[in-house]
Amino acid sequence: MINIFRKPKCQIRYVEEAGTPAKTLIVTAKTIEQAKEQFRQFIGNKTVVKVSFAMLP
Repeated sequence: MINIFRKPKCQIRYVEEAGTPAKTLIVTAKTIEQAKEQFRQFIGNKTVVKVSFAMLP
């Protein structure tokens, strides 16, 4: 049975330093904007080289 009430998830891939492998973080968010806000709180004041957001189906 398909659960229609499951929480929307957003996959965030980020690279902390150039040359290091990308890390993946999955957060529960309805929009990319919510995911960005959660990512900012998660990272804090660390610098990030590259970030990509993708909504999971």
